[in-house]
Amino acid sequence: MADHNNRFGFIGLGNIGGPMALRMAQVAGSAVVYDVNAAAAREMGPIATFAGSPAEVGQQSDAVGVCVRDDADVETVLCGPEGLLSGMAPGGVVLIHSTVGLETIRRLADIGAKSGIDVVDAGVTGGRVRAAEGTLVTMIGGSDEAFARARELAATFSSDVLHCGPVGTGIIAKICNNVVSWTSSLAAYEAFGLLAASGVDDHVLERVLRGNGNLNEMMAIHLRQLRDGTALASPEHARILAIKDLAHAAELAREVAWGDSGIEAVRSQMARVFAGTK
Repeated sequence: MADHNNRFGFIGLGNIGGPMALRMAQVAGSAVVYDVNAAAAREMGPIATFAGSPAEVGQQSDAVGVCVRDDADVETVLCGPEGLLSGMAPGGVVLIHSTVGLETIRRLADIGAKSGIDVVDAGVTGGRVRAAEGTLVTMIGGSDEAFARARELAATFSSDVLHCGPVGTGIIAKICNNVVSWTSSLAAYEAFGLLAASGVDDHVLERVLRGNGNLNEMMAIHLRQLRDGTALASPEHARILAIKDLAHAAELAREVAWGDSGIEAVRSQMARVFAGTK
């Protein structure tokens, strides 16, 4: 059992949240978890305690990770009926692992602060396999004090925990990382599609891209999906996530006057990219 000071909780046991929570519980020796799908929580077995609501998780935890689908789900988990913040004692810290908008993070951080609870953005990257291995990269935005407490939970499933700066900077880093990821998927779709239409075996281009360092992990995932349909559990789910993530990126680009035309161009192609996978 790890030597830790915080009682850990986790909400959202989906594709990546489930492995994150399980790894957290394994490292810490115990945890309290919640998911709207009670079966998902119980599948974690005796190492975790299943709570009946987000508020119950808050009552039994000092630090809680939240990994649910979108902005609306995050807000419901924190502020809805029997929400996490209503059960958590002052001094607690909430890590938002979901990719949400910057405005959502800022607003929830302000709400948490009124109850003496730090809400930090804690985007993760690496996928479910690395979550289970404990080798995710976690990007945290918050005060130095909040980061010190949040890091203890994040370190259970991460090989690298970065303090990006104040609240909001962690999600900015994650949003920018996602721009690279989804653009890579588009690049793989176009390159390997053009190759196939030209009658050339895809192993040729794969070898070229590996040799020159251009084949990143997202492109490799897309290639495996094109070949045998095993890399993505649901292309439709990937499409929805891509469009959501790139919408957040476009919002950020407009806020900082960077310009969103390139991001929107990639976003407009995601239906093609994932409709073309098995």
